[in-house]
Amino acid sequence: MSTLFGSAASSSPANSTQGDISKDVQVKDPPEDSISDLAFSPVSDHLAVASWDKKVRIYEIDQQGNSQGKALFDHEGPVLSCCWSKDGTKVVGGGADKAARMLDLGAGGTTAQQVAVHDQPIRCVEMIQVQGTHMLVTGSWDKTVKYWDLRQAQPAATLQVQERVYAMSVRDQLLVIGTADRYINMVNLNEPTK
Repeated sequence: MSTLFGSAASSSPANSTQGDISKDVQVKDPPEDSISDLAFSPVSDHLAVASWDKKVRIYEIDQQGNSQGKALFDHEGPVLSCCWSKDGTKVVGGGADKAARMLDLGAGGTTAQQVAVHDQPIRCVEMIQVQGTHMLVTGSWDKTVKYWDLRQAQPAATLQVQERVYAMSVRDQLLVIGTADRYINMVNLNEPTK
């Protein structure tokens, strides 16, 4: 039987997909619990790591794969998602505490500020640009996607979806939302509430 990735997988050891990790380099001071999301900066060699230990860690990664912790911020519950601003100066985490928090590294920030809130855990965060304005979009288990102008305390718009949001991705002016019960919604960011 043929699958998306070629012929059907065999259970024999000869077809093992296990890679050799003996030469991998571990990050220094890794999270103390499971990692839920990773995001590389779009402009520098920095990696944001969201974890169930209620923290977002930012590491600088050199060409040899060595790491050095650069920043860290806390949530009040497990952090389920993280992302970077397009210019690489801000890191956002969204979590089980129903909040999104942002650390402004460009301004030398050391304390994250709450920038979004939902009625249930925030599963996904993405930075987008809508009609020239940089915004945060959050997807939650409360079955909503909210668009946040970070200069305002309230969402600029809210989109009701069929089920809990489990995944989101942005490419150019397209936002794709994956929900429970296998729904996939595609949103044109030129008309973000339709």
